Amino acid sequence: VTIPSDDSTDATITIRATSVYDTTAYADCTITVASSTLPSITSVTVSAAGSATEIAASATLQMSATVVKTGNASEGVTWSVDTGAATDGFTISATGLLTAPASVTVESVTVTATSIFDTSKKGTKTLTIAS
Repeated sequence: VTIPSDDSTDATITIRATSVYDTTAYADCTITVASSTLPSITSVTVSAAGSATEIAASATLQMSATVVKTGNASEGVTWSVDTGAATDGFTISATGLLTAPASVTVESVTVTATSIFDTSKKGTKTLTIAS
């Protein structure tokens, strides 16, 4: 049974069990799932360990994502980094560990956490580069 993913309306589903011996014998069960119980992601926020606002060259910094959800939506995220430069050298692991290159040529780096349940929900944190 698949419940429609439209979280703005209630979903009503009817399940029918029919006898294999007497196909005129059956039973119906109707289930209504309230839209408020359908899984969804409300927001994603990104923070840095120790409330850091900057990162130095050759340093690492643990990032974390807070996912606000309803229902049984996954809280998992994918991580990405953007500095506006194609070859900046910053990397981020699947667990959110940000690594700065030895030589930094940009002024800031933006870390993004994207919900794997709803990719339209993202959170970002911009860090400046420590001198």
